[in-house]
Amino acid sequence: MGDCRIWEQCLDLLSNHDVVFVAPDKDFQHDLSLHPKLRNEANKAGSGRSLTFFPDMQSLLCDMKNEFAPKPDHEIFEFVYEASKARVEELHAKTGCWPTATGAIEQALLATETREVIEVRISMADSWKSPDGATPLPL
Repeated sequence: MGDCRIWEQCLDLLSNHDVVFVAPDKDFQHDLSLHPKLRNEANKAGSGRSLTFFPDMQSLLCDMKNEFAPKPDHEIFEFVYEASKARVEELHAKTGCWPTATGAIEQALLATETREVIEVRISMADSWKSPDGATPLPL
């Protein structure tokens, strides 16, 4: 009874929206895909809308990870240093050094163990160049 109600709500949503449906329940699945009979119902109810099925949250997260292209390094560099502009200017005033955009930047898509929260983490290790252009200084 509960599965029927869930499916009916899904079809109702599909009449006006694209739907992402995650159901580890085997009653909805056939070989890790949406059961063919349910797929036919969705196609009829969808009116040009799409229903994307995932058998579990891990599959959804993997698919979402593919949708998020990594940010170009120069955009991350600009974002980090714009956010801490006062500190960068203070260090420049004291040392005469400026940050370079050549540091290592790592990006990762993460989720909690229960897959409830998705976030993107970016870490950056940079170098600072001295006024005379000598060897960059690690900071």
